[in-house]
Amino acid sequence: MHAYHARESESSLLGVDSLLARLFEGNDDSFYARLAARGDEIVSDEDFAQCYVAGRGRPSIPPSLLMRAVLCQIRDDVSDREAARRAAKDLDWKRALGVEADEVPFHHTTLSVFRSRLLVNDTDGVVLTKTIEPGGRRGCVRKEGAGDRGLDRGDGRSRGRGYL
Repeated sequence: MHAYHARESESSLLGVDSLLARLFEGNDDSFYARLAARGDEIVSDEDFAQCYVAGRGRPSIPPSLLMRAVLCQIRDDVSDREAARRAAKDLDWKRALGVEADEVPFHHTTLSVFRSRLLVNDTDGVVLTKTIEPGGRRGCVRKEGAGDRGLDRGDGRSRGRGYL
């Protein structure tokens, strides 16, 4: 198992959030802006501690970043490959993930490894409960028809459980 590498909360000059804040002032109601602003409240690296062994192996990509990517992936209903492409190229995704404008945060195979790690450690349900439900309370996740496409398919089926 790998040790997880915790996310740093410092922002920089090239930080997408600061760039986008200047470009899109007043447009903080998008899913991506809400996830950027409140993501640390709904998902943290500590939520995944039981999936990693401290001090062993190389540091992993922060699991909170991967979970944010999974939330964006579910919202946009895209493949792992497309999610990795968007995380590398799409400024909205970069803002939601909290990564630099020039950063390529992960390879597409990393998402399936991450979901497998959750399943192997029997934490998929716990993580879903810790992210989706608080995300709804904090306005990061909305139901479809509430002004922004949320995590419901619209046919009564949840997107979340099938992806984890």
